Amino acid sequence: MMARKKRTEKPKPAPLNALKEKPEQIEHTKLFLDPHKIELASIVSQKATINDIALVALSTNRADSVGDAPFKIEIVLKSNGFGIDKEQNRLTVRPVLSVSAFKQAADTSQSEPVISIQATFGLLYDCESLAEVPPENLAAFANTNAIFNLWPFWRELVLSISTRMRATPIIIPLLRV
Repeated sequence: MMARKKRTEKPKPAPLNALKEKPEQIEHTKLFLDPHKIELASIVSQKATINDIALVALSTNRADSVGDAPFKIEIVLKSNGFGIDKEQNRLTVRPVLSVSAFKQAADTSQSEPVISIQATFGLLYDCESLAEVPPENLAAFANTNAIFNLWPFWRELVLSISTRMRATPIIIPLLRV
């Protein structure tokens, strides 16, 4: 009889809602990451290691008549803020991503989407000391690195949900730098 290997327990991360400071509101609405913000974020990215990515909230809507035609899509990214836990040297980022799909011929300013998906994620980073890092560098990190780390999860979620809605699958494009 073979002996079972002992499983080593990984330490549990702090809850994503355990923020010590009130999050700042930061908005990001481009599918291209700004090179200047990437440069600002590099100070934080050298000190940060991703610990956890969690889906915090999900909202979906599907029209009764979706159709089989390809969709025209609109994607919006918004950071719901970030928080720093100075005692545990942790940074939490809360991006909100949404996609709206319209029938190809529709004027998006005049019509309702046939599919809409909105997701809030929580990203948790373990960091070296962030005491000396200016807020604009933290904001740049939240709007670039965090979005970049999250993007594959977002793409998979939208593809999976749109497929389950029995619609033409929505494939989110790659994030450009």
